[in-house]
Amino acid sequence: MLSHDQEMALSSMFSSMRVQPGGLLANFFKLELEARVYYHYAVGFESAPQTEVIRRRLVNLLLRQILSQQRDSDSLRNQIVTDGTSIFALNAFPFLNGQHVVRQTVGTHAVDFQIDIQFVRQVRITDEAPELVPDQIFNVVLSKAMDRSNLKRIARNYYRPDDPLQLPPRSAQLMQILPGFLSRITRRGHGFLLNVGIAHKVFSRETVHDVAEKVRRMHRGPDLQEALLDKLCGASITTRYNYATYTITDLDFARNPRSQFELRDGTMTSFVDYFRGVWKCDIRDKNQFLICASRGSQEIFLIPELCLLNDLSPEIRQELPRICSVKAAQRTARALEFRPALGEAGEEFLRTWGISIAPHMVQCQGRTLPPQQLIIDNKATPVDSERGWNLEMARLTLEHTACKIDRWIVLYEDAPPATTVKDVFVTNMQNMARTIHIPMGAPRMAVVPRRGDFVETLKQHPVPQILLVIFNQAANQYDRVKRFTCAQGIPTQMVLADKHAREDPRKGYLLNDGSYVRTICSKLLCALQYKMGVPLYTMDLYPPQCNKPKSSFIIGIDVFHDRRTFDRQTKR
Repeated sequence: MLSHDQEMALSSMFSSMRVQPGGLLANFFKLELEARVYYHYAVGFESAPQTEVIRRRLVNLLLRQILSQQRDSDSLRNQIVTDGTSIFALNAFPFLNGQHVVRQTVGTHAVDFQIDIQFVRQVRITDEAPELVPDQIFNVVLSKAMDRSNLKRIARNYYRPDDPLQLPPRSAQLMQILPGFLSRITRRGHGFLLNVGIAHKVFSRETVHDVAEKVRRMHRGPDLQEALLDKLCGASITTRYNYATYTITDLDFARNPRSQFELRDGTMTSFVDYFRGVWKCDIRDKNQFLICASRGSQEIFLIPELCLLNDLSPEIRQELPRICSVKAAQRTARALEFRPALGEAGEEFLRTWGISIAPHMVQCQGRTLPPQQLIIDNKATPVDSERGWNLEMARLTLEHTACKIDRWIVLYEDAPPATTVKDVFVTNMQNMARTIHIPMGAPRMAVVPRRGDFVETLKQHPVPQILLVIFNQAANQYDRVKRFTCAQGIPTQMVLADKHAREDPRKGYLLNDGSYVRTICSKLLCALQYKMGVPLYTMDLYPPQCNKPKSSFIIGIDVFHDRRTFDRQTKR
């Protein structure tokens, strides 16, 4: 709660702003709800699965089993939804209550999961008391409606695989971009609003097979398999045919796409025939190795030429700001495509649950802040709202506020490109530290053997003041290091070496141009200072005539990037 003085200060600050003469469009759509009664059931597990995705999959499997035993099972499927923790229904269904068992294959074993479903309460949808209705119900229903549309769920968002962005020829050779939506229903005031944002899912055109061919040209002889394992193990990949994400755990050089495997019904088939029949994919290289991949507890064999690398090359990353920056008018037009993207099937499902989406966005009025000052190292500098802060941040110095960095460790893998990036980055960071007046000593080097354990290596060294980790493609190592350092209270900055180095067939790994390296090293120094508790800059948001509150702060959310800003950033 704000005190009277704080309320007066905030009132004075907002009264100094000027109201925009025209209205603003918010990326919200009003929901129109019919008076309904929803039935809420709680879901419990005797031994809870590890992830939300597995819980949801098990409950959906159980519901299919239960409904298959009922009359009119097809119509009942539209009257029951779940998110894995709760079940919501349009009617009371006594057959849901009680203990149930569902069998699911985990790895190579069939496991029985005991699920307990119990009726909790009735949820009445009325205009008088919307605050008593949880928005969880509407978000679960919306998710099921989007599943019935032509949208494809990838991670938590939905994309349009049939309508990729039209890219320039040069960019189209490097990547494919799927447009999509971020959506969430929230309660605002006396009603519910659907918040819609736009999203982009970027896929590199480079497959695991392409990367393997590059490695094969550089390493001929007995060390080829070891080089492939070093390059690919731990990498995150996405399948081209269903956009599922996996992590590479191993490579099987003894098998190829012509190898046989057993289907669930006991019949034997080859990978070539399986992908041609099920996914309509023809495999060209019949002699390539197979990928051993995992996603949660699921383990699977994949084909290298059908898998895309999720790690984007520096060339792609340099193109993204220009391509994915969307102006306000285009962003509005894209958000208005959400309802048509649901299709008739999605909207019909929403109407079954008494939900309809307004055709237009919510309109409101906005205020404009007066000119402000950027305070860096206790010095105030006027900021041009049109030009941005780039010039001021480029002249950043922390002579009076910097925190000394004298006990820091650089943890890196003894394999390229991490070794190359380590030498260049440490040297440039020490040079940049002198430029912006950050006291910085020499680091202690902690070398991790190839395919070794980062955490075990770190345990052999004294606890540092701050940690800089440079690693190659290894998502599992990243997670383990972060969990360990967070538990130990060690501020940590991670650097993925593959993002900053390019591979040359004759010279090995080379870093990008010098100005790019200096920019990245400057940002790393700022990140280290932030994580050590040093605020690099502040802003005085209150006009001189108002009383400044001493114990409150305002949080701003960055919602739009002007394309001109992106152009300046990419033209280094």
